[in-house]
Amino acid sequence: MNVLNQFFSTIEKSIRPATLPIAIKMLKSERDIPSDIKRPGRDFGIRLLPCQAFYLSRKHGIPVAMLREDFNTEQCPVGSIAFGVAPPIDWWSRGNVAHEVYTKTLKAAETMEKNLFRFKYGKYVGFVTAPLDKVNFDPDMILLYCNSAQAMSLVSASRYEDGLPLNTRISARAVCSDSVVQTIQTGRCHVSIPCGGDRALAFAGAEEIVFTAPVNKLRTIIEGLESLPRTRAPAIFGLLGKRISIMDRKYMELARLIEKQAESKKFAKFSRKLRHRPEE
Repeated sequence: MNVLNQFFSTIEKSIRPATLPIAIKMLKSERDIPSDIKRPGRDFGIRLLPCQAFYLSRKHGIPVAMLREDFNTEQCPVGSIAFGVAPPIDWWSRGNVAHEVYTKTLKAAETMEKNLFRFKYGKYVGFVTAPLDKVNFDPDMILLYCNSAQAMSLVSASRYEDGLPLNTRISARAVCSDSVVQTIQTGRCHVSIPCGGDRALAFAGAEEIVFTAPVNKLRTIIEGLESLPRTRAPAIFGLLGKRISIMDRKYMELARLIEKQAESKKFAKFSRKLRHRPEE
């Protein structure tokens, strides 16, 4: 079983998100598009936003390839700039789009655009996305919509090998930039929040959070997720009865040591008082 199939199987067993996890690959040439992949312009007669292409894959299981002509730049020019299929013109770079929409001042808006994760214009011609069980290409990353409890498990699993915290930048705008571009450029796992366009035009739910990971991080996440039943008791056991997990034992030992140290400090303080008490 390859890592994508193993990850898909583990996700289904451990957290069961409402929609399918998907794989994404950035394309440097139209020749890189796998066979039997839908193209919005050619097959549907429409242009899409990146988040809409992700929705077709994660909700309906449809593999989708998006090239420049498939991007609906009119409805989401910032997404097209983020993916490098539209040029970052000076008027945009100076903050004229974000000003009075997302920011109070033009200076703040310019700062916002400078901090947008984006691919260099022309670096890629587009991308392809597909649910993990239909991938016939070598993806760069996976993307998964989930709730906060599922995100907690995924973030914990991503730290299982190295223990490092997940450092991510969240803009609450242009989720395709925060999720896809940030993940590919940093080579790390990230959490992001669906933007207004994703909610209004691609049906992202109010409860949904986006988790992304490079493919080379999947084995660690799999191992971390598979450890959950052994190391951390699910919340349901609080209702059904006491279950001692590894975490329970560790927490109890930590509490015992904290109490022991506190008692030791109390005794040491009492001893010092005795030593310095004037003789009668």
